[in-house]
Amino acid sequence: LLEMVGFSREAMLALPSFLECVHPEDREVMANVARRHLELGAGAEQVVNFRLRSKSGETVWVEGGTVQVEWEGSPATLAFLHDVTPQRRLEATLQRTLAERETILETSVMGIAFLDAKGRVRWANAAMQQIFDLKRALPVGESLEPYYPSREEYLRVGAAVSAAVVAGRAFDCELQMRREDGALLWTHLSGRAVSPHDLGQGTVWVVRDINRRKELEDELHRKTAEQEIILQSTQIGITHTRDRVHQWVNQTFASMLGYSVEELIGHSSRVHFPDEASWAALGQESYARMSAGESF
Repeated sequence: LLEMVGFSREAMLALPSFLECVHPEDREVMANVARRHLELGAGAEQVVNFRLRSKSGETVWVEGGTVQVEWEGSPATLAFLHDVTPQRRLEATLQRTLAERETILETSVMGIAFLDAKGRVRWANAAMQQIFDLKRALPVGESLEPYYPSREEYLRVGAAVSAAVVAGRAFDCELQMRREDGALLWTHLSGRAVSPHDLGQGTVWVVRDINRRKELEDELHRKTAEQEIILQSTQIGITHTRDRVHQWVNQTFASMLGYSVEELIGHSSRVHFPDEASWAALGQESYARMSAGESF
């Protein structure tokens, strides 16, 4: 005890009360322990957890037990205490770290969920609720099956995850899932086992809403297909070149010159000229005009 508080035995015995060694915030607690002993009488035991304040001002966490005894004809308290400061510091660090990580996971724009070995939700962040347009947080113990388009798709993904874990890989795919109202949305889904050697410890899933991106891709594909039809059906030969190499040609251009489309793409336009000089001359004249912002 003297080592804990940094006092000499003489200085300790000279203190008006043991409470002088107790942290100010815990003095009332320890005073109640003493009062409780008087109420319970001789032999009464109590478990205590409190802080000491050392002579240098440092805080020392202690825990142990106290028992009511008789000393020189009067009630007294016998205390057995051990220093748990390192343990308390580790606990504080752990709690702080967990709180920080909880904040990060909760504020993530990506849905994150921890599932047990049976695919049941152990924990999910707020983004999961938003992505699936839920009216309440994703319930603990619930399966994610209702958010798949079908049971077959749910089982297929589950089998793919198991195969990835066995192979020591993370699972990653894009697939349609279902909001609570039944509407389908495109998601990027990735999953990883907590332990690469044991699927029984559960899996962590990250879900990202890519519905808008898929809509833009579909729109781009549709417009590209429409433009392709227009460019291929025109009776004017059209080629797109880079460094005078065909990147794309329409069927009319290829037919006019007696080639297939495949024979031209990736090849130089030199083949269309009678000699090197005429090809170079046209290039020099046309590129000079086009570089000036004019058409040729």
